[in-house]
Amino acid sequence: KAGVMEGRTHNPTYSGTPQGGIVSPILANIYLHELDEFIAGRIAAFEKGKVRATNPEYGRVAARIAKRRARLKRLQASDNADLAAIEVLISEIKALSKQMRTLPSRDAMDAGYRRLRYCRYADDFLIGVIGSKDDARRIFAEVGSFLTTELALSVSEEKSGIRKASDGAAFLGYEVRTYTGRQWTVRSQRGSQHFSRRPPSEVMQLSVPWEKVFGFAARKGYGDMAVLKAKHRNILLSCSDVEIVLAYNAELRGFANYYALARDVKQKLNRLEFIHRWSMFKTMASKHKSSVRAVAARMRSGQEYRVDYLVDGQPRSVKVWKLMYLDRGWVDKAKVDIPPRTQIYSHSRTDWVDRQNAKQCSACGRTDRPCQVHHVEGLADIAQRGFAAEMKAARSRRTRVLCDLCHVDLHRGRLSDTRNMNGIIAAESRMQ
Repeated sequence: KAGVMEGRTHNPTYSGTPQGGIVSPILANIYLHELDEFIAGRIAAFEKGKVRATNPEYGRVAARIAKRRARLKRLQASDNADLAAIEVLISEIKALSKQMRTLPSRDAMDAGYRRLRYCRYADDFLIGVIGSKDDARRIFAEVGSFLTTELALSVSEEKSGIRKASDGAAFLGYEVRTYTGRQWTVRSQRGSQHFSRRPPSEVMQLSVPWEKVFGFAARKGYGDMAVLKAKHRNILLSCSDVEIVLAYNAELRGFANYYALARDVKQKLNRLEFIHRWSMFKTMASKHKSSVRAVAARMRSGQEYRVDYLVDGQPRSVKVWKLMYLDRGWVDKAKVDIPPRTQIYSHSRTDWVDRQNAKQCSACGRTDRPCQVHHVEGLADIAQRGFAAEMKAARSRRTRVLCDLCHVDLHRGRLSDTRNMNGIIAAESRMQ
């Protein structure tokens, strides 16, 4: 019931929970626990078989290869070996081996092998079925009936349905589909035996949808992804060079980290990285009234781009983040839901470097308390000029470094604000 802010207007709320709020997924987990239990029971009843049956065609080709290898071994062991016959057998074995590599070793539609997999996140869930399409239809109908009758929930017709695994389905921003890589063979060794093996086919993989990449670039204002034409961002023109780089870094790094589980994350985000970097260059060029080429040359340091600054007189630098830094290791911490806090760079009324250098309170002189940057001058009414104009005006005001205690005292009237010092001095001079 706290209400919501739309722009600068407060609108009251009377019921429900805000979408994206922390309460929504918790309530969904509590309420949909019954669905989890229902599907767990269906999994136990549905699954059968230990392994898929061998593909009959694959078995026939393998038997023909085995016969020719046995015949070849006998010919090679004889004293009067027929070289022409040996060459024919070797060529036949190679041809049959090539044919066998094009065939699946197991029967994908084995009626004696069925599996059911279920994954849910809040109110979104995905069910994978290894079985016939009739099996998938039956599971879909049973789950829909349970949601309607037992939980009084309606199923979205737009987002729900039965999809072929090779066509893929959207889930949590990813595209989930089966993928078969290149059909090359890998030479392997098991003990003293050498053999060739193929990578597995029809493996479930996560992919980055192109519409998500294009939508992210458009939402952030990087430019036109279709023609790779970048543009500057007015909202960052009042920020320092360090803050601009930090904001761009956090945006791309956060987007890439979310899709780090996808097999094609670097391939799909390569175009995004290009327009992201040139949008940053154009923003800094517009800020300094310079050319993009000059900005890129000034920031270049070997194979990297960076911005240098000072903290407590010590030189520091921040590098432009690149996709090559993306760590695609195992996810061992639940940080996938934490969005990058780019607002601390682009939506702050004070400069990030100034906040890093704020170590000593100008009122009490303490250095053992966290310091904050206080605006000395008042902010005029600029509500009609837009957010970017407000940030620019806020950053142009004089500031004062105060510890957290003195900052609270100042706003409570227990500490003199320097914006009133001129009036105090004038009043004291008139009294003398």
